Amino acid sequence: MINEKSLKALEYRKILNTVSTYAINVGAKKALAECLPLTDYAGIIDKLSETEASYKMLYEHSVDPIFGFESAAAEAARAKYGSMLTIPELLRIRLLCSASGRTKKAVAKVNDAGVAKISAISEKIHNLNALDEKIDSCIYDEETLRDSASPKLQRLRCEIISCKEKIKNKLTEYLKSAEVSAFLQDNLFTVRNGRYVLPVRAECRGAIAGLLHDISASGQTVYIEPMRIVELNNELRQLLIEENYEVERILQELSVEVGSVADKLSKNEAALYLLDEIFARARYSESIRGVKPIINAAHKIDIIKGRHPLIDKDKVVPIDVRINNNDKMLLISGPNTGGKTVTLKTVGLFCLMAAAGLFLPAASGSEVTVFQKIFCDIGDEQSIELSLSTFSSHMKNIASIAHEADSDSLVLLDELGAGTDPEEGAALAVGITEFLMSKACKTIITTHYSALKEFYLDTPSVVNASMEFDQTDLKPTYRLIMGIAGASNAIYIAQNLGVPEEIIQTAKSQISEEKRAFEGLLASAEARRSEAERIKRDTEETQRALSAELNTATVERERLFELRQNMQKSYQTEVRRAAQKAAFEASELIEEMKKLLADASEANLLKLKQMRNKLDELGYDNEYRKFNESPLTPPDIEMGMPVYVNSLGKSGKILSLPNKKSEVVVDVGGMTVTTEVSDLSREGAKKAETKATASFVSAKNDAPVMEINLLGQTVDEAVVNVERFIDNALMASVKVLRIVHGKGTGALRQGLHRYFRANRSIKEFRLGQAGEGSAGVTIITLA
Repeated sequence: MINEKSLKALEYRKILNTVSTYAINVGAKKALAECLPLTDYAGIIDKLSETEASYKMLYEHSVDPIFGFESAAAEAARAKYGSMLTIPELLRIRLLCSASGRTKKAVAKVNDAGVAKISAISEKIHNLNALDEKIDSCIYDEETLRDSASPKLQRLRCEIISCKEKIKNKLTEYLKSAEVSAFLQDNLFTVRNGRYVLPVRAECRGAIAGLLHDISASGQTVYIEPMRIVELNNELRQLLIEENYEVERILQELSVEVGSVADKLSKNEAALYLLDEIFARARYSESIRGVKPIINAAHKIDIIKGRHPLIDKDKVVPIDVRINNNDKMLLISGPNTGGKTVTLKTVGLFCLMAAAGLFLPAASGSEVTVFQKIFCDIGDEQSIELSLSTFSSHMKNIASIAHEADSDSLVLLDELGAGTDPEEGAALAVGITEFLMSKACKTIITTHYSALKEFYLDTPSVVNASMEFDQTDLKPTYRLIMGIAGASNAIYIAQNLGVPEEIIQTAKSQISEEKRAFEGLLASAEARRSEAERIKRDTEETQRALSAELNTATVERERLFELRQNMQKSYQTEVRRAAQKAAFEASELIEEMKKLLADASEANLLKLKQMRNKLDELGYDNEYRKFNESPLTPPDIEMGMPVYVNSLGKSGKILSLPNKKSEVVVDVGGMTVTTEVSDLSREGAKKAETKATASFVSAKNDAPVMEINLLGQTVDEAVVNVERFIDNALMASVKVLRIVHGKGTGALRQGLHRYFRANRSIKEFRLGQAGEGSAGVTIITLA
C-alpha cells in the first residue's frame, strides 16, 4: 500500500479531486476522491481496460450512459424491514430505477467488443422498470399522490371537492346577507383548524350563532364557524381523514414493493456509481489528452513526451524518461529551476495515476510499472513543532525509507544530501545511494553534487540524465536529456538573473581547478550534444519538408489522373452524342432527298445539291455510302468485310459474325465497337481507312487482344504511342492489350515496364507466353 505522505508529496489527491469533478453523482465523486492506487498487476490492467472501454463508448460511439440520481440505498433498506416511505423517498427510489433502466438501455446500443468491460457491469443492473412505472403512476410531485393512484382515492377527492363547494356556497350566502355582513371584519371567509369560518368583529361575536375557533393577535377579530355549516365541515373533515388513510395505504403498498427489491436496488446503485467513476476517469483522461499506458511487471519505465497534468498544458515542456528493468537508479543533474523536481514528481505521479486506472498525458507507447510501495523525500520538510531542521527532517525521512524500501519499491529523492556541509553532504549522498542500490529498489535522485555525478558516471546500473541548459541564452529549457550528467550552471544562472559582476567573478575564483575542469567537461559535452541535436532536428525538418513535397506531388498526380479519366469519359460521351445527332440529321436529309429524286426538276436538283453539301458537312461521302443503298442484314456479313457504321458516320471492318442479337464487333479507326447489323451499310469502292497502328490478333486462348507494334521506336516515342493507344482502348472498353516491343537489348521493354508500373490505368502486366510472343511481347490488363 502506498503511504499517504507519498501521495501528498506527489499531489495525487489533487489529481483525484479534479477527476471527481467529472463524475455526475455524489457517491461516485466521493469514491473517486478517496480512491487509492492499486498495487496488483491484474487489478491495474483491469481498471485501465474499464477506462479504455468507457473512452471508446464516449468518444468513438458518442454514447454517454451516465444519468444523475440520489442515493436511495438507505430508504430501500428501511422499506425491506417494513418502514413506510414518504413521497420524496419514493421519488428517490423511482429516480434510481429510471437511471438503472436508461443506463442499461444506452449501453446495450453499442455493439463493440471493445466496450465489453462496460457491458459486463451493465448486465448486472436489474430491470426495475415495473417499479419505476408504478411509482410514477401513483405520485404526482414531492407532496401529492395522483388522483388515479387508486379508485377510492379518486372517489374521495371528488367528494371532497363537492363538499367544499357546498360549504363555500353557504358562506357566500352569509357574505351577501345584509344582516350578517354588517358584523364581519372583512367580506370574505377563511379556514381555521381545517374548518371554514367567518371573520367577525370581536364586539359582535354574539350576533352570529356558531362555534368559536380562533381570535386574531390584536383581539379585534374572532373566527366563528356558523352552525348552518358545522355538519358540512364535519363531513369534509371525515372525507379528509379517509383520504389521508388511503394515501398512507398506497404509500405502504409502494413501500412493500420497494422492500421486495431492496437488494436489487442496492446492487443497481453500486453498479451505477461504479460506471460513473469509470466514465469520469475517461472524461478526465480526454481533458488531459491522455493515452492508455502499457503496464509491465519488469520495473521498466518509459515515458514518452510526458506532461505533468497540474502544469498548464500550453506551457509544460514534455519530457522523455527511460529506465530499463536492469537499471537500478536514475541520477538527474542540471541547473536550478531547470525542472529536476518536476521530472521526479512526474514519474512518481504517472505510476500512481496508472495504478488508479487513469490515462497518462504522454505519447502513445509510454510504459510504467507496478510498485508495491512508493517513497518520496521532496521539498522542505522542516518541522518547528518537532524542533527538526530541514536537514534533520530529510534524514529522518530517508532513514525510514532505508528501512522499508525493497525490490518492489520506487524511491524518489530530491536534492539528496542538501542542507548541510557540501563535502559531508556529498559523502552521505554516495553512502545512501549505494545502500539503496544494494536493496535493488528503483531509485530516482536529483543532485548538484559533482562527487555523486562522477561516482556513478560509469556505473552500469545507473542511468545519468540532465536538464538541458541553453549555453547561448544561458537559460534552462526544461527538457530532460537521457544518458549524460549535467552541469549545475549556478554561476551562469545567477549572472543571468542580474547578480553584480564582482560577485560573479569572485565566485568563479573560489571554484577549485578540479571542479572547474569537471564542470567544463560537462558543459562541453552538453554543447556538443546540443549541436548534434540541432543537426538532427534540421535533418528531420528537411526530411519532413521533402516528404510533404512528395505527398503533394502524389496528390497532384492522383488529381490529374482522375481529371484525365473524367475527360476521357466526357469526350467519349460527347463523341457519341455528336455522332447520334449527325446520324439523325443525315437520316432526315436522306429521306427528304429520296422524295426529291422522284421529281427531277431543276429546282429539286438544286435542293438536292444543297442537301448533298450538308451531308458532306455531317461526314457523309457519296463515295462511301449511296443514298438508295439498303442496310445490311445478318446473312450479308462476312469476316474482314469493309462496312460503314451509320450511327457514327465512320468506316470500319467486321471483326466477328452476328450473334443471336444480330450484333457484330467492328474495328473503327483502331477501336472496337459493338453494334447491330441494321446500323451498318456496305462500303463504297474506296477501302476502309488503314491509318490505325493497332489491329486485333488471336492470342493462345483465341481471345481477341488489341495489339500495337513498337519495333524500332525509342522509349520516349513508344510511351507517347502506347499512352494514346491505351486512351483509345479505355474509350472502347477493351481490357486486354498486346504490346509488341521485341527482345533486342531489352532497353525498350524495360522503359515500357517502368511506364506500366506508374500508369494507374494498368491493373497488371506480364511478358508473353509461348504462342504469344514470349519476351518480345508484353500483355497488359487495364483497370
